[in-house]
Amino acid sequence: MIYSGTCKAKTEEEIAIFKSGKPMHSKYNPQNEAKLFAEKTEGECFVICGIGTGFHIKALEKKHPKSKIFACETDSESLEFCKALTVFSSNVILCTKDNLKEKLIKFYNPITDGSLSVLFYRTWILEVPEAKEHISKAVNEATEAISRDFSTQAHFGKIWERNILLNLINLKENSFSLPETKKTAAIIAAGPSLNKSMEELIKHRENYIIFSTDTAYSILCKKNIYSDFVISVDGQHISTEHFRKTKNASQSKKTTFILDLSIPHETIDFLQKKGHATYLTANRHPLTLEALQYLKITKLNSGSGTVTIAACDSARQMGFTKLKFFGADFCYSSGASYARGSYLENERVRKENKTFSQETWETKLFFRTALEESSKNTEFTKNLVNPRTSRTLISYRNGLKEWLIENEYTYNSLNETWENKAKLQNCFLMSGQKEIKVAKENFYVKLKEKINEALKKEEILPYALPYMAWLKKQEENNGRSSFELCKLAYSHTLRYNSRYEG
Repeated sequence: MIYSGTCKAKTEEEIAIFKSGKPMHSKYNPQNEAKLFAEKTEGECFVICGIGTGFHIKALEKKHPKSKIFACETDSESLEFCKALTVFSSNVILCTKDNLKEKLIKFYNPITDGSLSVLFYRTWILEVPEAKEHISKAVNEATEAISRDFSTQAHFGKIWERNILLNLINLKENSFSLPETKKTAAIIAAGPSLNKSMEELIKHRENYIIFSTDTAYSILCKKNIYSDFVISVDGQHISTEHFRKTKNASQSKKTTFILDLSIPHETIDFLQKKGHATYLTANRHPLTLEALQYLKITKLNSGSGTVTIAACDSARQMGFTKLKFFGADFCYSSGASYARGSYLENERVRKENKTFSQETWETKLFFRTALEESSKNTEFTKNLVNPRTSRTLISYRNGLKEWLIENEYTYNSLNETWENKAKLQNCFLMSGQKEIKVAKENFYVKLKEKINEALKKEEILPYALPYMAWLKKQEENNGRSSFELCKLAYSHTLRYNSRYEG
């Protein structure tokens, strides 16, 4: 707590007093001081450090009525003290320096909120100078995370929306036969260690229900190991290549493909024509969350967005209590990035020429970012040779660990499995043709109604944001306002709506 109480200014307003005895605001005319503070500000979205009695924040709201403001205090006790002195509008998000990062990641959207400016109130920062470094670090970390997310949305926003809407239009049935969950779920990634650990699958195939990631599928097929389930969450067209040139393994027609709604429709169509069962799942995209209000579709937790975590969550939601990992290296080892036999190997061979060898291709892949030494033995893999990892791969590995801890799986070093002691039940939702037809009709009618209502009120609905991020990146949209971009996003959605109605 940095405040001791309040006193009255000469203009009769209550002003906050620090424990040092110094006032937060002017004792003569705090309103005028606040007005001068606001007049100097330029920007679209603000982090204001120091709340006090809030005169400066209200003045800033008056100058920037449409701006979002993050008002930050040193600790929760000081924040509660300030909240008792004044009431702010819904545009002001109150926080402490300790949860500022969390609040920014949750509420700040560069598409709709614009650029972010950080303002330190002079008397406040003189009182708590040590807070400046903490706050600056929190803002930097939050904006870095938001920037990564925005970059992803800017790259995939249009593809995601196209794929989700096309897949919903063509969805007729969404069900599959459940496996025997007493066995161990083998989670297969495509790391280099899979070359050796695959021998366990060949010798004791009957002990496992195999959940293969899309990249590992072709590797297993070449060894004549069929997968019970294949999981794919990649919205790019390259995802079809995981399956297109794959040599069919024995019994591979039994394989069920669990696919994210954002998967290209061409991939789903290809697999269904090959005679495979497909099951579509939902992710965190706002459009799929909207669809979940009407359609019975299972929502998969893919954590940081990796297909390995999506495979784990598929097994958990079917009721598997034992998970064992194969090829989950999260590093480069034995001088390779992937196990032998993936579609990437074919790409290397295809692109090889006199000036661009396979080794050049691998080296280019390795050194995209800085590498560091990694452990030869982890809870996911053993006996790695000269392993090297990157910050991105470390974040993926940590994301998997967090998922396992969150879902109460603990590591059993004796048999190298992750086990959940609870009795898990199947959570997958199955839907027949009639049920899906009615649900889709309701979804598209309500979606059209909500968009038309939002256009009248000039509101931005959440499921427009990823596509807006993509639109914002296009040169021809420079200078367009957020709502102009939103209207373009709405028109794109309604075009697919018309295709359904047609």
